[in-house]
Amino acid sequence: MKKIAYNRKIRLYLLGISTLCFLSACGKQPENETAVWETATVTDTVVKDPIAATYDTQAQEENYFSSFSSWQKDETYMTSGNVYLKDKKTLTMLEAADDAQITVTGNLNPMEGDMSLVYQSPDGTVITLADSRDITDNNTMFINQSLEIPAGTGEIYFTGNRAAAIFDIGFSLSDNVHYYYSNNDNSTHSMPPKFEIEMELTENYDDADPFIDERLFYVTKDMETLELNLLYQMKGEEGILEIADNKTDNVLWRSVWHGTVDTTASKAMLKDLETDREYVIRFTGTKIEYAAITAVSDSDKIQERERLEKTEEEV
Repeated sequence: MKKIAYNRKIRLYLLGISTLCFLSACGKQPENETAVWETATVTDTVVKDPIAATYDTQAQEENYFSSFSSWQKDETYMTSGNVYLKDKKTLTMLEAADDAQITVTGNLNPMEGDMSLVYQSPDGTVITLADSRDITDNNTMFINQSLEIPAGTGEIYFTGNRAAAIFDIGFSLSDNVHYYYSNNDNSTHSMPPKFEIEMELTENYDDADPFIDERLFYVTKDMETLELNLLYQMKGEEGILEIADNKTDNVLWRSVWHGTVDTTASKAMLKDLETDREYVIRFTGTKIEYAAITAVSDSDKIQERERLEKTEEEV
C-alpha cells in the first residue's frame, strides 16, 4: 500500500462553507462517527428535502436553509443553497467599522410563494434588493446592486410567507465590513471562515488502493476545545476520515462511511490541543471514484501547516 504523507496535489474549493454550523445538509449520514473522548455517537440534524415545488408541513412552520454553502471567490463572499420561509431567515449580518460600500450580486429563483431579499441598516432603514412580486412565476431574479453601508451592524435577510427559493448570492469583500452569522446558541461565526482546508480526490488521484491524503494544522494557543466543521461527500467503497495527533497518531475524531454519500455536514469537537503539537486531517479511501472534504473553523488560533510534498514511501 502506498502512503502519501503530505500530498499537496489538489486544493480546490468544495462548495465552500464556510458556514457549516447553521447549514442543514442533504444526504446520507456516515456509518459511524464517534468522538473518541466520549462514549456517545455524534449525530447531525439533516434536512433531506431539496427544493420542492410544493411546501410540506415542516416548511410551512419553519425558517431554514438546506444545501447551504458559503465560500470566498476572488474578492467576493459567496452564498448558495435553498431557503424555506415561514416569515424571515437571516442570510448574513454585516458589521462595518466605518461607512463603506459593498456590491450585492447573484440570482434568486422563487419556487413557492412571494419573498424578498432585504438589507436593514443599523438605524433600521430597509432597502429591498430583490422582490419576487416584480417577476412572473418561476423566473429568475438577477441582483447587481451597490449598497452604502453605514458604520454599525446591519443585516441581509429573506422575508416571505410560506415561500421557498433557490439562491446564489455574493457580497463584495471590504476591509471595513465583517460578515458573520449568529448560531442557535447565540455564538457568532465569521463568513468566510478564518480557517479552511479543502481536499478533493478522484479515481485518478493515486494508483494505490487504499490511498491516503493528509493535511496538517497546528494551534497558536493551547485550546481546551476547538470546534471544526466538516462537509464531505463520496462515491466509492469505503472512506475513513480521521483527525489525529501527527506524532503519536492518537485519534481525536473519526468517521467512516460507505458507498455514495451525498453532501453531509458534521462537527468535530477537538479537546486539549497544544501549541507544540502538529495535527493531521487524514482521509483513507478504498475504490474511490470521488471524494471531497472541507474542514473550516471560525477560530483565529488554528493554522494550516504548509509543507513540501514528501517522497512517496512504500508501507
